[in-house]
Amino acid sequence: MFRNILSNVPYEGSIDLRFVKKILFLRHDRIGDMIVTTPFFQILKARYPHLTIGVTASPRNIEIIQHNEYVDAIYLIGNNVLQTIHEIHRMKCERYDVIVNLIFNRTTSLGLLAYYVSKDGVKIGQGNEKYRFYFNKYFSYPRNTKHMVQLIATILSQSFAMTICDSELEYSIHIPMSVKQFVHQYIESKAIPKLSNGRFNFILLNLSPSVGRCGVTRQQIQNIVEHLTNRHENVVIIYDPQDATMRTLALELLRYHNCFLFPEERKASLLELAAIIHNAYCVVTPDTSVVHFASAMKTPVCALYTPLSEYCEWQPWKVPHISILADEHQPVSSIPSSTIIEQLDKFILQLRSANEYSINSNVHSKS
Repeated sequence: MFRNILSNVPYEGSIDLRFVKKILFLRHDRIGDMIVTTPFFQILKARYPHLTIGVTASPRNIEIIQHNEYVDAIYLIGNNVLQTIHEIHRMKCERYDVIVNLIFNRTTSLGLLAYYVSKDGVKIGQGNEKYRFYFNKYFSYPRNTKHMVQLIATILSQSFAMTICDSELEYSIHIPMSVKQFVHQYIESKAIPKLSNGRFNFILLNLSPSVGRCGVTRQQIQNIVEHLTNRHENVVIIYDPQDATMRTLALELLRYHNCFLFPEERKASLLELAAIIHNAYCVVTPDTSVVHFASAMKTPVCALYTPLSEYCEWQPWKVPHISILADEHQPVSSIPSSTIIEQLDKFILQLRSANEYSINSNVHSKS
């Protein structure tokens, strides 16, 4: 039915952005997805200052771009139906010349949204060939063969006949001074010493998620915390407030180990999370948005992955890191604690002994 109704004429060749006034990015999905998209707002503005850049955002990820100087308009698409209708109407009134859909797993709904917002505009998408008719310009790239930021760069490069180098792909999250001061006060209240490189001497440990293929177990976390605190490392814990299992564990860890919780009595904002990561010496986390926060903040990261997900696309980017991968067809929870601890120890030792952060490796869980 949609194939017969929609009149998206295929757009051959490339789009000359010199003659484009307004471009809209559809990005109202997850936090990490928004972070890996931030380089392109700056790249486009730098090359085409006349461009008006609009971005759709979700309640989960809008905070990432609220202070982004390269974004001219933000549209909040969420659970509030009336607000969403209002935001879609605002988009339609702007008459965007180009719409880029970067939410690859919701092709039908996003194709219809793009068509409604700009029937005559050029709509760009990526995914399975059977959805090509929703867009004027469409790409079908194999997934999990390159980093997500490189995949987006490829889509934009081929759409607009522009060369985007990896050296230009820098994540960007602007943190207001008030947030920086709040986080500094928290760190100072814990008497955590400052290092010569400007960071503080603590390891940030992300407990969540506790379920799913990317989830960590209580035993893995308990073993890691016990090992680090026995080594007299300062450990600051974060977790998803909706993760009841890890909230219980976090309180137990505070009771029996010399570690800290951030924040102590409420949910952290995304910018507060970015700020605490920016001040950490190292981050340990399963495959969540925390990996991308660490990449944006240039904080070394030890990340845990499973082959059950598209882990190649979501590796840390341009930051010293070690990625510990579970066995084939196995979740993160299957990685032995001893393997995590052994590789984390090596990583920390390298960080402490290196004159500059240049460590970058991948480790199999049984290696």
